[in-house]
Amino acid sequence: MSGPELVTKGATEDTRVCYRFFTETPVTAKYLAVVMKLLDGEGFIVTACLTDRVKRGNIVWRRAS
Repeated sequence: MSGPELVTKGATEDTRVCYRFFTETPVTAKYLAVVMKLLDGEGFIVTACLTDRVKRGNIVWRRAS
């Protein structure tokens, strides 16, 4: 994902969830959550969805304000 605002640890040690907030979506303002799996130094997308909030998880990285 290009330009995430926040990255958290996923359900397993080798997954990360990247979040980016969009003020305009087909429904309302939402976060795009992209679940990525890290394998051999590379990452690939497992799934993505819109969500109303950042889900629980340890923060790995946050964009500086």
